[in-house]
Amino acid sequence: MRRLIKILLGVIVVIFGLLVAAGFATTSGEHDYAEMTENQTVSARAYLAEAQTPLPEGAVFGRFEREPGVALETLTLPHPDPKATILLVPGYTAPLEVYASTYQAFHDAGYAVTGLSQRGQGRSWRPLPKPEKGYVEDYRDLSADLAAFVGTIEGPVLVYGNSMGGHIAMVMAGTEDVDIGAYALLVPMAKIHTGEFPYGVAKAMTGFYSAIGFGANYGFGRGDWTFASRDQSQPTDCSANPARAHTRHMMVGLDPKLRVSDVNNKYVWETMKSTEMAASSDHLAGITAPVLSVTAGDDRIVQTGAAEANCKAMPNCRTKRFEAARHCIMHEGEAQKDAVHAEVIAFFDSVSVK
Repeated sequence: MRRLIKILLGVIVVIFGLLVAAGFATTSGEHDYAEMTENQTVSARAYLAEAQTPLPEGAVFGRFEREPGVALETLTLPHPDPKATILLVPGYTAPLEVYASTYQAFHDAGYAVTGLSQRGQGRSWRPLPKPEKGYVEDYRDLSADLAAFVGTIEGPVLVYGNSMGGHIAMVMAGTEDVDIGAYALLVPMAKIHTGEFPYGVAKAMTGFYSAIGFGANYGFGRGDWTFASRDQSQPTDCSANPARAHTRHMMVGLDPKLRVSDVNNKYVWETMKSTEMAASSDHLAGITAPVLSVTAGDDRIVQTGAAEANCKAMPNCRTKRFEAARHCIMHEGEAQKDAVHAEVIAFFDSVSVK
């Protein structure tokens, strides 16, 4: 029996050592972006010609700083007589121009639209020397940035937050002094899926690595962007439609400065802490503005049940589930995208803000 216990302890030590080594795998140094071949470039451009909507005429990029030196990207589409301004908060890794069709749909419905790329993605300030890494130091920083930007917008403001952007919006709603007419959350990041690792194990591991100074290291099996990591003829966990599922991948391939590839330990750890805080009963009870939570029945990135439970705990929230959709709900096809736009616009139109 003692021998068996020793063997089991030895196995545990070896496994733990391998996990620690994996956590230490990323080294520091200058960042080199993966280059695309000529054929890959041609393929990406051809894909985007079919998949990506051009930015609407009149859309203007800008910069916003809450902290000196931390410049954040904005994209604004003015309206001559807006019902309100819709503030778009993008999902993880998403450049603002991915939302070109949403800008156009909201504008056509009578709204001005502006977006803010959070720290660490788009053309906003990147916190790490290796800028492709998805990294969050503290979600309260992102919430404070968003609240400060709200303060620069004239007239009534409505918020449209996608995935990670939906979570940032909900953190702001419960912690910042902002006047928001309503929130529309698109597949909000209420609780992440953790793949082959049980949620508690992933939390313990990423928390441990972050605590000992390896938060910036990629998670297990993760790495920088490569074109070959995708087969554009196949669906993804994010979208079942191959003709749209790779839009973001192709876009950032052509513009390396937009790349945010895989998550690292600190990102996962901070995301878990922040989503648990935002799911607390006290936090949710304090969000009194009208909220629409749009969820996907086949979401493989975030947990739909957690988002819907959060909605039930808010005083003035309703859920609209699209049962067949995956997380990249706006890349499932034109009919699905139009249905989401119609749902959100009808919700915003029902809120008296002007």
